[in-house]
Amino acid sequence: MNIMNEEVNVNIRSELIGRFRDDNQISNYKLYLEPEKKLRTVGELRSLAEKHEEKRLCLEAMKREKKEQQRKCEAEKVRQKYLEKLSTQEEKTWNSIESLIMTKRPKQYTEAISLLNDLYDLAKSQSKIDKFSQRYYNLRQQHNKKTALLERMDKKIILP
Repeated sequence: MNIMNEEVNVNIRSELIGRFRDDNQISNYKLYLEPEKKLRTVGELRSLAEKHEEKRLCLEAMKREKKEQQRKCEAEKVRQKYLEKLSTQEEKTWNSIESLIMTKRPKQYTEAISLLNDLYDLAKSQSKIDKFSQRYYNLRQQHNKKTALLERMDKKIILP
Protein backbone atom coordinates (compact mmCIF):
# COMPACT_ATOMS: atom_id res chain seq x y z
CA MET A 1 0.00 0.00 0.00
CA ASN A 2 2.79 2.42 0.76
CA ILE A 3 4.25 1.85 -2.69
CA MET A 4 0.96 2.81 -4.27
CA ASN A 5 0.67 5.99 -2.19
CA GLU A 6 4.20 6.98 -3.16
CA GLU A 7 3.39 6.51 -6.86
CA VAL A 8 0.24 8.64 -6.52
CA ASN A 9 2.19 11.33 -4.66
CA VAL A 10 4.91 11.33 -7.33
CA ASN A 11 2.27 11.60 -10.08
CA ILE A 12 0.45 14.44 -8.31
CA ARG A 13 3.74 16.20 -7.65
CA SER A 14 4.87 16.02 -11.26
CA GLU A 15 1.42 17.14 -12.47
CA LEU A 16 1.48 20.17 -10.13
CA ILE A 17 4.97 21.10 -11.26
CA GLY A 18 3.88 20.82 -14.88
CA ARG A 19 0.85 23.02 -14.28
CA PHE A 20 3.00 25.61 -12.50
CA ARG A 21 5.44 25.73 -15.40
CA ASP A 22 2.62 26.00 -17.93
CA ASP A 23 0.92 28.80 -16.02
CA ASN A 24 4.13 30.80 -15.70
CA GLN A 25 4.99 30.36 -19.35
CA ILE A 26 1.53 31.49 -20.39
CA SER A 27 1.58 34.56 -18.13
CA ASN A 28 5.09 35.52 -19.31
CA TYR A 29 4.00 34.95 -22.89
CA LYS A 30 0.95 37.21 -22.37
CA LEU A 31 3.19 40.08 -21.31
CA TYR A 32 4.89 40.01 -24.69
CA LEU A 33 1.66 39.66 -26.63
CA GLU A 34 -0.35 42.41 -24.89
CA PRO A 35 0.98 45.83 -26.00
CA GLU A 36 -1.00 47.79 -23.35
CA LYS A 37 1.09 46.15 -20.67
CA LYS A 38 4.41 47.32 -22.01
CA LEU A 39 7.17 47.97 -19.54
CA ARG A 40 7.92 51.59 -18.57
CA THR A 41 11.29 53.26 -18.48
CA VAL A 42 12.80 54.83 -15.39
CA GLY A 43 12.28 58.26 -16.93
CA GLU A 44 8.58 57.57 -17.46
CA LEU A 45 8.21 56.34 -13.89
CA ARG A 46 9.99 59.41 -12.54
CA SER A 47 7.81 61.67 -14.65
CA LEU A 48 4.67 59.98 -13.33
CA ALA A 49 5.98 60.23 -9.77
CA GLU A 50 6.62 63.95 -10.23
CA LYS A 51 3.11 64.48 -11.59
CA HIS A 52 1.62 62.60 -8.65
CA GLU A 53 3.75 64.63 -6.23
CA GLU A 54 2.60 67.91 -7.82
CA LYS A 55 -1.00 66.80 -7.60
CA ARG A 56 -0.59 65.75 -3.95
CA LEU A 57 1.07 69.04 -3.03
CA CYS A 58 -1.65 70.99 -4.81
CA LEU A 59 -4.36 69.09 -2.93
CA GLU A 60 -2.56 69.66 0.38
CA ALA A 61 -2.29 73.38 -0.36
CA MET A 62 -5.99 73.53 -1.18
CA LYS A 63 -6.83 71.75 2.09
CA ARG A 64 -4.61 74.14 4.07
CA GLU A 65 -6.21 77.12 2.35
CA LYS A 66 -9.68 75.80 3.11
CA LYS A 67 -8.79 75.24 6.77
CA GLU A 68 -7.30 78.73 7.00
CA GLN A 69 -10.45 80.19 5.45
CA GLN A 70 -12.61 78.29 7.95
CA ARG A 71 -10.39 79.46 10.82
CA LYS A 72 -10.69 83.08 9.66
CA CYS A 73 -14.45 82.75 9.31
CA GLU A 74 -14.72 81.29 12.80
CA ALA A 75 -12.48 84.04 14.23
CA GLU A 76 -14.66 86.66 12.53
CA LYS A 77 -17.79 85.13 14.07
CA VAL A 78 -16.18 85.18 17.52
CA ARG A 79 -15.11 88.80 16.97
CA GLN A 80 -18.63 89.81 15.94
CA LYS A 81 -20.09 88.16 19.05
CA TYR A 82 -17.56 90.01 21.17
CA LEU A 83 -18.43 93.33 19.53
CA GLU A 84 -22.15 92.68 20.05
CA LYS A 85 -21.50 92.10 23.74
CA LEU A 86 -19.30 95.20 23.85
CA SER A 87 -22.09 97.30 22.34
CA THR A 88 -24.18 96.69 25.46
CA GLN A 89 -21.26 97.80 27.66
CA GLU A 90 -19.90 100.69 25.66
CA GLU A 91 -20.03 103.32 28.44
CA LYS A 92 -18.56 100.90 30.94
CA THR A 93 -15.71 100.21 28.51
CA TRP A 94 -14.93 103.91 28.12
CA ASN A 95 -14.79 104.18 31.93
CA SER A 96 -12.47 101.17 32.06
CA ILE A 97 -10.19 102.85 29.53
CA GLU A 98 -10.08 105.98 31.70
CA SER A 99 -9.23 103.90 34.77
CA LEU A 100 -6.50 101.99 32.96
CA ILE A 101 -4.91 105.21 31.69
CA MET A 102 -4.96 106.74 35.17
CA THR A 103 -2.68 103.98 36.47
CA LYS A 104 0.17 105.35 34.32
CA ARG A 105 1.52 101.83 33.77
CA PRO A 106 2.64 100.66 30.31
CA LYS A 107 0.82 97.32 30.60
CA GLN A 108 -2.45 99.08 31.38
CA TYR A 109 -1.84 101.50 28.51
CA THR A 110 -1.64 98.51 26.19
CA GLU A 111 -4.90 97.13 27.55
CA ALA A 112 -6.59 100.52 27.23
CA ILE A 113 -5.47 100.84 23.61
CA SER A 114 -6.74 97.35 22.88
CA LEU A 115 -10.15 98.36 24.26
CA LEU A 116 -10.02 101.56 22.19
CA ASN A 117 -9.43 99.46 19.08
CA ASP A 118 -12.41 97.30 19.99
CA LEU A 119 -14.58 100.39 20.43
CA TYR A 120 -13.31 101.72 17.10
CA ASP A 121 -14.28 98.46 15.35
CA LEU A 122 -17.67 98.64 17.03
CA ALA A 123 -18.15 102.23 15.89
CA LYS A 124 -17.26 101.26 12.32
CA SER A 125 -19.73 98.39 12.33
CA GLN A 126 -22.47 100.67 13.69
CA SER A 127 -21.54 103.63 11.46
CA LYS A 128 -20.81 105.80 14.51
CA ILE A 129 -17.25 106.83 13.70
CA ASP A 130 -18.00 110.52 14.39
CA LYS A 131 -19.14 109.78 17.93
CA PHE A 132 -16.09 107.59 18.57
CA SER A 133 -13.71 110.16 17.08
CA GLN A 134 -15.09 112.89 19.32
CA ARG A 135 -14.62 110.82 22.50
CA TYR A 136 -11.23 109.62 21.32
CA TYR A 137 -9.93 113.15 20.72
CA ASN A 138 -11.37 114.29 24.05
CA LEU A 139 -9.49 111.44 25.71
CA ARG A 140 -6.28 112.51 23.99
CA GLN A 141 -6.81 116.11 25.16
CA GLN A 142 -7.34 114.99 28.76
CA HIS A 143 -4.09 113.01 28.72
CA ASN A 144 -2.00 115.20 26.41
CA LYS A 145 0.95 115.22 28.84
CA LYS A 146 1.30 111.44 28.79
CA THR A 147 3.57 111.20 25.79
CA ALA A 148 4.13 107.43 26.11
CA LEU A 149 0.37 106.87 25.92
CA LEU A 150 -0.06 109.25 22.99
CA GLU A 151 2.78 107.58 21.07
CA ARG A 152 1.19 104.18 21.58
CA MET A 153 -2.18 105.49 20.52
CA ASP A 154 -0.66 106.96 17.36
CA LYS A 155 0.94 103.63 16.50
CA LYS A 156 -2.06 101.42 17.22
CA ILE A 157 -5.16 103.45 16.42
CA ILE A 158 -5.64 104.77 12.93
CA LEU A 159 -8.59 107.05 12.44
CA PRO A 160 -9.91 108.22 9.08
